[in-house]
Amino acid sequence: MVDKTVPYYDVFMLHHNLNDVEVMPLPDGYSFRYFDGSQTDIDHWCEIEASSGDVESVEKAHSEFDRYYGNSIGLLKERCLFLLSSDSLPVGTATAYMFLEGQPGLPEPASDAEELPENVTGHLHWVAMREDYKGRGLSKPLITKTMQRMAELGHKKAFLHSQTPSWVACKIYLDLGWEPFRFVQSREDFTAGWNIVFDKAGVSRELPSS
Repeated sequence: MVDKTVPYYDVFMLHHNLNDVEVMPLPDGYSFRYFDGSQTDIDHWCEIEASSGDVESVEKAHSEFDRYYGNSIGLLKERCLFLLSSDSLPVGTATAYMFLEGQPGLPEPASDAEELPENVTGHLHWVAMREDYKGRGLSKPLITKTMQRMAELGHKKAFLHSQTPSWVACKIYLDLGWEPFRFVQSREDFTAGWNIVFDKAGVSRELPSS
């Protein structure tokens, strides 16, 4: 769910031990496969992202795919997962990506921004579920499977980038051991954003001091 009633703030999270992730089981009838590099799979990815509410249209999703992944099709074949329904329709996706210098999508750093720790090389990227498949117990299996894939590819720690309108997803990440992290945003925006997430999700947590 994307809650457009809340003020927008970027939020970042860290996971400190990808080698200690339990992959949660899928409900009966669902399965995983990797992106195959075809135009059909690009179309599936874009349809999922648009349906999830992460982007406003399929056309915009195609633009975002080109922006983020246009030069990385080969990488996606071993990093981008599709979650399939019982009739083999891709209904969810997530990418076991890596941190790249100059990566699109990161906000401009604030004057008091933090650095990403050097040993954080994994990036949980573009997690999305078709709207009509949300609430079926699929998100945690998809996320933990993608985290396991990052570990298989040699990443020990990872970060993710989300937003306050996706506070439902942030609650899931918290449940799976991800922790708030102040990266490019200011201390003021970091605190304001997480206070919104905690309030909406009914969570009581202490924010890190840095």
